[in-house]
Amino acid sequence: MMRPVVAASVIMTKGYLVAAEAVPELALSGEFSDWPVAVLPVFVAMMFGGTLGGNATMIGASANIVSVGICERHGDRATFMRYGLPITLVQLAVGALYVLALRWWTS
Repeated sequence: MMRPVVAASVIMTKGYLVAAEAVPELALSGEFSDWPVAVLPVFVAMMFGGTLGGNATMIGASANIVSVGICERHGDRATFMRYGLPITLVQLAVGALYVLALRWWTS
């Protein structure tokens, strides 16, 4: 399921790419699929960034709020960060490597 912030970011990114004249105005329609390879890293980076809030913060996703409530009920609210922070760091590393590989592959 797409998070609302990612859905809004997709629209904003499409608008930016049209304004920067990287893609034609037709890209704003839902049926456009002829994306230049050079702009794909922008979308990949945006989607990796969109998921960081869900892993790194307690209020980033509804499941996190439930998890924190369960942890708090058992007297240990910090448990969330013991799992969430390492996952976020691994995600950042994998995302950076992926974007670098995609950049290398497209150049």
